[in-house]
Amino acid sequence: MRDYLQAGKARCIFGRIIMKCFYASSGLNYKNGWATTCPRQSDMLGMQATPSMLFRSKKFQELRDTLERDEWPKGCHLCRESEEIGHPSMRQDHKWVDENLRHVELRFSNACNMACLHCSEVFSSGWEKVLSGYKSEVAETFELINLTKKMHRHGKGDNHKIQINMNEVVLICKDLIDNFPYLQMIDFAGGEVLFQKQFFPCLEMLASHRNRLKISFHTNFNAPFDVKELHKYLAPFKSVITISLDSSKEMYPYFRDGNWDKMENNLREFRELPDIDCHIQPSCTTSAYQMMDFAQIWDDFLSLEPLVNGYDASIVQTPRYLDPAIMMHEWSHKIVAGIDLARVYARNNWSATQWINYISDYVLNKKTPYNDYYRFLQYISETDTLFGKDFNDAFDIFRYDPEEKELYTNDCRLS
Repeated sequence: MRDYLQAGKARCIFGRIIMKCFYASSGLNYKNGWATTCPRQSDMLGMQATPSMLFRSKKFQELRDTLERDEWPKGCHLCRESEEIGHPSMRQDHKWVDENLRHVELRFSNACNMACLHCSEVFSSGWEKVLSGYKSEVAETFELINLTKKMHRHGKGDNHKIQINMNEVVLICKDLIDNFPYLQMIDFAGGEVLFQKQFFPCLEMLASHRNRLKISFHTNFNAPFDVKELHKYLAPFKSVITISLDSSKEMYPYFRDGNWDKMENNLREFRELPDIDCHIQPSCTTSAYQMMDFAQIWDDFLSLEPLVNGYDASIVQTPRYLDPAIMMHEWSHKIVAGIDLARVYARNNWSATQWINYISDYVLNKKTPYNDYYRFLQYISETDTLFGKDFNDAFDIFRYDPEEKELYTNDCRLS
C-alpha cells in the first residue's frame, strides 16, 4: 500500500511530480445507472455493479494511472478549472491518499419532493413531473428541456430512470461489509434521501460494519419524514446532516418551493431528542441566483444558531449559465457590496466567514463568457413561466423585466 503525502499537493518520486486525489484512489460514486470516483468526475467508469467489481476495475485503475502521470483525466475538468484560477478544488479536500476504498457515495434515485431552480430532472423527480407538460416558443438554445438534458448534468451516461432498488441495496451493503474493512464514510445523494424508501433499510444494514461509519447526506429537511425515526437510524453512526437551504427565508419559496418554517420546526424537534453524534449544517449551493441575495442568505443562516454546528457551501459550475461568477459582468459593484455585508454579518463566526471567503475568491477570479449571463436572463423567464412564479416576489435589490428580459436594481439595501 502506498501512503501519500498531502493529496492537494504533489508527491515526488525519482524527481517526477505526481498529482494525487483521495477520491480517485479511495472513492466510489454511484450516479444514475453508472459509477465513477466522485460527484465531480464526469467520466463513465462503470455501469451499476457491486463495489468490488467497480473499485478494482480496469477503467478505475486507468484514471488513477492518468493522475500518476501528472495528467488531468478528461472527466476531472471541474477541479482543473478551479485550480487554474487558484481556487480550492474537491481534489484537495483530503491530506492523505491510499489505495483502500474509504468513501462511497450512493444515489438511490432522483425521487424528490422539490424542484429547485438550480436542479433538473436528472436529480429531481419534481423537475421531471413539471417538465412533462412543458411547451415553449423560445429558440432551442433557451428551451428548458434542451438545457436541462444537455447542461444540468455531470455525465453523458446519466439516466434518471435508473434506480438502485432494494435488492441492489442489499448486495451493495453486503459487499461493503464483507470486503472493505477500511471503509470510513458513506455519503447519500439525491433526489431527497428522506423521500426515498431505500434510505433507512440501508442505514440499518450498514450499522453492522466493523467500523463505526460516518454517514453524511444532504436533505431539504422538508420532506414528509418521521424525525424520531431518523434519529433512531442515525444513532449508531457518526453523522453529518447538511440541510440544503440555498436561499434566504424570503427567497426560499421561490427558489426551492418549500416551507422554511417546516424545515426549522423539524430541525428544532431533532435537536430536542437525546443527543447523538450528529453534526448539522445549513448549506448554500451558490449560483447566480444566490449572488443577488447573498448577504441576506447568510444573515438568515446565522439566525439558526444554536440549532446548527457550522455551515457549508458549494458552487454551481454546471450548467455554466448558473455559475455565480456570471453576475460580475453587469453587477460587480452590487455583488462585491453583498459579499462585504455578508462578512459583516458573519464577523464573529469562523465557519460562515470561511465559506463566504471561499465563494468570494471564486466569484472574483473566475472568468465567464458574457453569453452565459444572457442565457441566465432567458432561464429566469422560462422557469418563471414553467413554475408559475415571479422573480420580483423573491428579490428586493434586483428586479426582472420579463418583457425586455433584463435585470435592473432598486438601491434600497446596498446603496
